[in-house]
Amino acid sequence: MKRAVGWIDRTLRSWRRGAFVRALALAASAMLSLAASPASAGTQPAGTPGRALTPASADEMVKRLLAAARRGTVGERVAFSLNSETANAEPQATMTVRIFAGTGPAFADRALRLDLPTMSVCVSQERAVFTRASEPGTYFELAIEEHAPAKVIEPRTIEALVPPLAVPQIALAFGDDAFVRPTAFGGVGVWALKAVSAWPNLTPLTTSAKNVERAGAVVLEGSGEHARTTLMIDVLNDRISEFVIAPATGRGGSVVRGVCVAFDAGPASSWMIPTAGRHRVESIDQLRKTATEVRVGERLPELAFQDVQQVAWSPATATPSGRGRGFGLLLLFRCAKSVDDASDRAIAADVVAGVRAGLDVCHRSTLKAAAWNEGEGVQPRRPIFLRGVGVFELGSFTRQRLDRLATAWQGQVTPLLPGDGAPSQAASLLWAATGTGSIDRVAPDATAMLVAVSEDQIVLALIRLDGRGEGRAAIGAELENALK
Repeated sequence: MKRAVGWIDRTLRSWRRGAFVRALALAASAMLSLAASPASAGTQPAGTPGRALTPASADEMVKRLLAAARRGTVGERVAFSLNSETANAEPQATMTVRIFAGTGPAFADRALRLDLPTMSVCVSQERAVFTRASEPGTYFELAIEEHAPAKVIEPRTIEALVPPLAVPQIALAFGDDAFVRPTAFGGVGVWALKAVSAWPNLTPLTTSAKNVERAGAVVLEGSGEHARTTLMIDVLNDRISEFVIAPATGRGGSVVRGVCVAFDAGPASSWMIPTAGRHRVESIDQLRKTATEVRVGERLPELAFQDVQQVAWSPATATPSGRGRGFGLLLLFRCAKSVDDASDRAIAADVVAGVRAGLDVCHRSTLKAAAWNEGEGVQPRRPIFLRGVGVFELGSFTRQRLDRLATAWQGQVTPLLPGDGAPSQAASLLWAATGTGSIDRVAPDATAMLVAVSEDQIVLALIRLDGRGEGRAAIGAELENALK
């Protein structure tokens, strides 16, 4: 992937230097080789004797999908792409998924495994275990009891443990029989059965999907309040071969697309991650200590985030090409660990001081740039953007928390915006699901940081905001001095 776009592109961009979030949402590469071919891979039977290949209705197709997803163990390699980019099996965009829907009335043996280039996670009835290949002597563990009140692994359990995943197979295996919420990105009101010709024009069929079309395929199309979900289904084995998740009509955002290749997942007991002889760490980030990657005068590493509308944003795409005298301000702050309403409805004083100082400097810089005439010395810098980024901890992110925090940010920042010199979108909050791909790359031990960057992505200032809730003027002076 060459651009930061789409709902989950933030994760794709940050993993290259160790961000766990990127791996979970769009993994960097498959842990296993693509040994099984689409024609022979998988554990599902090719069909039921006496059953028509083409379903008579959408309800029948949904029932067949559910049955296939819950029949033994399921293995999928999902290659993602964003917008209309061609989906392929490049390492940067493939996630390996193993799912077992469980047996018996209690489904106590349900299991999920996600395999990534240097990170793996296995979710069982009692716990979720995370390991990193580069640190074989350590592991991180979360008890899932509080996330599974019914003592059964459900899609919401997975969503509470890891960032949102565009993997409809999880809902098929662990969700309810209505299949009304295929992914974390939005529900479906009614499914409609379509011919393959109904496939979205902006995502032309891949070679694998064309092969499925010739062998026998149908399309399920569903619309919801937030998203439109379209599934290409191989009716020979009732498995999803390709899917597209797009924003609902009238909503902003990008298109997520996945191409699925089945493989033999083996018994679920073989997926478990052994912890004997390993040291248990206190947080996911401690699986690998992240050294500071950013220094003043060096190029800003590639960072990508998204807003509450799931529209991707990055400093690189927000600044114009060239080597002008513009600058951007990025304010990264860690969200409260507590998940109660009150913790998300107030922005910390240190962060507010950084916002105020940044807006003060933007306003003064705009006035100076407007008054400057060529030949009058060094051209003043002009502001291009000021964006806040709320950084969650793994397992603490929910859509409700994000909405509360974004509302608090907007309510705090909007009254501060000056009549002129206010960077566009300053009141719109961005977010990151962990610190590994964001603030930890700037200052692993900081709670809030103000980063100034030039048009050509050179770091101009790194200002720590911790404990400076009353330091608006000093922060502004430090920033202004760095921008000279």
